[in-house]
Amino acid sequence: MPGVETEYRLDLLVQATIGADGTARVQRVGPVAYGERWRVTLFSASGPQIARLQIFRGPNQIDGTEFADNATSNTDIPLQVGETLTFLWSGGVVGTIMQCAVSGERHVKGNRAYGLR
Repeated sequence: MPGVETEYRLDLLVQATIGADGTARVQRVGPVAYGERWRVTLFSASGPQIARLQIFRGPNQIDGTEFADNATSNTDIPLQVGETLTFLWSGGVVGTIMQCAVSGERHVKGNRAYGLR
């Protein structure tokens, strides 16, 4: 049944620790399985207020926060296999764990859609 598509809730938590240079980065966040696509609808950042979060799709910044402390951003970002997001925090305190929740929809095509969660 190649036309079958199943929708699941997308709930990811990306996190990184601020390094000696005051930054943290998470790269290559996106769909990886053949026929999978995402629709990201919400980013929710947490961490010390002084840190700033920038979110990139390829080389382009598509979202971000002035302060990473409980900041949320409603968005509508479609991603296909091969398209990824990069999360870059800057201005943080060394050793601090920064987080960003990624929410939305995850669509899976094909027979393998059955039973996947």
